[in-house]
Amino acid sequence: MKAIKSTFSFLLIKPLEDLSSLEIEQWRTKRTCEGRKAATINRQLSALQASISWGVKHDIIKENPLKRLGRLQEHDSDTKIRYLTDEERSHLMNALDAREAGIRAGRKNHNEWALERGYEQMPELIGEYADYLKPMVLLSLYTGIRRGNLFSLLWGDVDFNSRTITLRATVSKANKAQDLPINSVAVKVLSAWRDQSKNVANNALVFPSPRGGDKFDNCKKAWAALMKDAKIENFRWHDMRHDYASQLVMRGVDLNTVRELMGHASMAMTLRYAHLAPKNKLRASEILAEDFFKSQK
Repeated sequence: MKAIKSTFSFLLIKPLEDLSSLEIEQWRTKRTCEGRKAATINRQLSALQASISWGVKHDIIKENPLKRLGRLQEHDSDTKIRYLTDEERSHLMNALDAREAGIRAGRKNHNEWALERGYEQMPELIGEYADYLKPMVLLSLYTGIRRGNLFSLLWGDVDFNSRTITLRATVSKANKAQDLPINSVAVKVLSAWRDQSKNVANNALVFPSPRGGDKFDNCKKAWAALMKDAKIENFRWHDMRHDYASQLVMRGVDLNTVRELMGHASMAMTLRYAHLAPKNKLRASEILAEDFFKSQK
């Protein structure tokens, strides 16, 4: 509901009976001209249509004036699957390590400078990670978790025994809870980060912002600097999610399993990665050939 109010704020003072598909079509055209993705526009419109359909169901309005408004073709979703090459992945890991070393060296130099002048020293950096960025990146690469879910993640959402992260319905894109399995890399990252975190209560953020401890709004500056150091171009934070799915498909994981891991509502979203599995298709087709040759013996 919050997203609908934000996106369609111009409709808040309009009676539902006066809402027209033409007005929404004009809004959609404007958003397209502004460079918004068709997938994003479709998702926002679907939310609005669903809320009005709820009103029809509960006799608040007679009919949904937007029910005949079709979806935009999502060509942009088909052409922007970006994942890391092996070389880029190596560069990214090296850049993360160099950043960590730089932060630690900077803290040490500052404290030595402060000690010489009798100033108060900053706390020593103790633990696996110098700050939030490396564990956040590793968790994103090895679980495919959405950035919004990562920023909202609470320690109570992490179950080390069952090795799952619960994506709460209140912060989930699909508005329903989902259990996300965490592999050995993710378990190691979260365990090390928990050991060095000041507050690990169930209602505490796993990755609080270093500025005040509130939820992250973004970390664009740190991400941009990391991409520059790693010499990686045209790779967004969200592309780590694409990388996760792409790596699974290229390693032979079936598309339905990938769909479940990604939390896609339909197979259509997952099929964007199908082209990465030509060997799997050949292997599947070869099963029939094996049966044929066996019958000829």
